[in-house]
Amino acid sequence: MRHTRALAQALVLGGLLGLPLQATAQQPLEPGLPSPTAAPAPASSFDPVMAGLRAANVARMQAERLNGGLGVYRTQSCMHSNRGADCLIRRDGQGYLFRFLGGPPGWQQLGLPATVETEILISADGTRVERVIYNGPPRAGAAGASYQ
Repeated sequence: MRHTRALAQALVLGGLLGLPLQATAQQPLEPGLPSPTAAPAPASSFDPVMAGLRAANVARMQAERLNGGLGVYRTQSCMHSNRGADCLIRRDGQGYLFRFLGGPPGWQQLGLPATVETEILISADGTRVERVIYNGPPRAGAAGASYQ
């Protein structure tokens, strides 16, 4: 524990002094947690349920970034439950394709019309944005366009 505290203090002091920070610790900072330099989990541990959850989160967070942040934009409620299943258009080898509406905070609860529609493809493992297909005013006839 003493070594961990000393390492943390050195990293903070080095950061304050503008020194380059390099993580050299090979042991976990907290008992029971993996080392910061631990290798990623092997591909055989792929969990499709977690990939779907990650994909919905990545899609939602990308839309929030694209549209000005949480202070001015919120995604449709379907992106906050059931791994975005109600906003999922397709899931295949190319990844997860989501289409959903968004607007100012509280737009759905207040019955206001959506101001933005987002269609976004997330990688099959759910970790990255492959392509933003559309992010603009709601299109006529788009899935979910009638939601308020």
